[in-house]
Order: sequence, then structure tokens, then C-alpha cells
Amino acid sequence: MTSTATTSNTWPWMKGEGFCTDAIDPVTPDDDRPSVADLIQKHRKDIDAVRAILQAEEPLFVPTKHDDLWLVRFLLSHKKVKEAAAAAKTSIQFRHQYHLDEQDLRFSPDLNQLPDDEGWKKLSSNSQPGAYSFTLPDASRGPLAYMQFADIDQNGLAKLIKDDEMFQSMLHVTEWSFQWCDHVTRTTGRLTKQARIVGLKNFKFLKMLNLEFMSRQGEATKKIEDCYPQLLGSLFLCDPPTWIDVPWTLVRPFLPKRVVAKTDFVKPNEKEKDLKKMYRFLTKENLPQRYGGASTLWPLPKLPEGCGAEPETAEEIETEIMT
Repeated sequence: MTSTATTSNTWPWMKGEGFCTDAIDPVTPDDDRPSVADLIQKHRKDIDAVRAILQAEEPLFVPTKHDDLWLVRFLLSHKKVKEAAAAAKTSIQFRHQYHLDEQDLRFSPDLNQLPDDEGWKKLSSNSQPGAYSFTLPDASRGPLAYMQFADIDQNGLAKLIKDDEMFQSMLHVTEWSFQWCDHVTRTTGRLTKQARIVGLKNFKFLKMLNLEFMSRQGEATKKIEDCYPQLLGSLFLCDPPTWIDVPWTLVRPFLPKRVVAKTDFVKPNEKEKDLKKMYRFLTKENLPQRYGGASTLWPLPKLPEGCGAEPETAEEIETEIMT
């Protein structure tokens, strides 16, 4: 495996790391992540075309930061050069507006302890422990998001959480997920995405489903999702009732189209083929027993052993480089 210097002076989460130019071997037989080098080679012409548009039209475009990997994600999601360039411009401006390139969020504290995130405080106080879990069980694979619908008081949250608080909360966890996906992608040479696993067991749709809450969460997600192409690998809805079509028809309009397209209803405790789908993103040892895996941990730890480095801001990194 070989690596080259990456743009650590502009991506705080890549400080001191190399960009793996030769993809590592698949971690497991189910690991089907494509090689970044192969994707870049395949889309070379279109990548250069998108870059030319951004250089001509977007003052915030930085070639050393918005590199081949960054650009190819937009092409994979939007297919055409013009659409990919437009989405990339939107993302650059969005990241600038919310200062997302200025800090490493990978080692941020537990979400309910964030002093400036009132949304997560409300989400946590109206949910059971483990209702929301964002974790990275394997540093060579992508981050995972778990949600236990039965443990979330949607009715209470609909009255409590504001639109801007929901947006900030969704933005924080999405950026956390992106930074880990980008870090793992650059250090393994394989395009890494996040799996989201939603538990529906014991969720009483008639009593617990609140469409106002789902709408608010969906609107926040729609504002964010286009700025994070190729972040979501699959959304697994686990253990749905046989009559899931009815509530799904109600909830589906609140979700971005690309999220709907990647949604899969699974019963991993009953169907081996469903487990196989989930093993594309993690091993049996890291999958909780409640979903057919072997892990007895719950609530889940946020990071694997050895991933406890202190984060640094972009300003701190730049100071080190200049000195």
C-alpha cells in the first residue's frame, strides 16, 4: 500500500495522515467498497470539467482542498457535469456559511453534552439511552448511525424542539459522519459510506408516530443531504410490521429522494440475506445482538479503541505548518 501527502493544511480531520493511493484489500468478503483510484480514473474527464467550472465561477473553490475525491462524489450522485458542478458550488458555500472546514468534529463529546446544541439536549432528554447512537466500531470501515424509534418520544419532541434546533442537531451528526467517512476513505483508498440502522421493534405507529416531528426532521435532512453526496450507503429499517406500507406511505414524502432510494426493510434476526446486506458495512462481531449480530454492547461506544486523539482546529494546524 502506498500513500501520498494529503491536504492536511485545509482538512483538519486529515492532519498528519497520508492519502492511500492503492486501495487496501477488502476488510471482509462482504466489503464491496470501490477503489477511489479506479473511480477517479473512470471519471477523469468529467472531474476535470467540473473543476474548470468551479475555478471559473466559485471564488471559494480551493484546488488543494476540493480535490479529485471531493469532486467525484458529486459526479457519482448527480451523473452530469453541469448538475455536479452546481451541487458542488452549493456545498462549498454551505460549508463556508457554517464554518464546517474549520474544526475536527470526530472526537466531539457525547451529543447531549454539547453546550451549544440545544436540539440534542432536547432529543436526549426525550429519549431513552441508546435511542440515538453514532459510532465507529472499526477504524477501517465507515461510521454507523443507530436509531430506536420506540425509545424516542416523538409526540413530546414535536411540541418542544424548534426548526432551527433540529437543523443544527442534524447538521452536527451529519458533519461528524462525513468527516469520519472522508478520513476512512482517504486512509484506506476505498469510497466509504455510512449505514443508518433504524429499529422499529415495539414501535406503536398509531400512538408513537408524530407526523409533525417527522416533517421537521425531514425538512432539516433535505436542507443538508445534497451537500453530502455519497455519504449514505444504506438506510436499514429493521423489524418492520407486516403492514408497514401504510405508515411508510405517510413518512416517505418527508425524506430526500436519494434516502428513499437507499432504504431497505430488513428482518436480520429472521433472514440471512438481510444480514448479508448489513455486513457490507460492518462485521457480525460489531453488529448488536438485537440485529442478529454478536455484539453484547448497548448503548454503543462512540469510537473504537485507539481513536481518541484530541481534535485541532484549522487555525491550529495552519500555525503548526507555518512554524
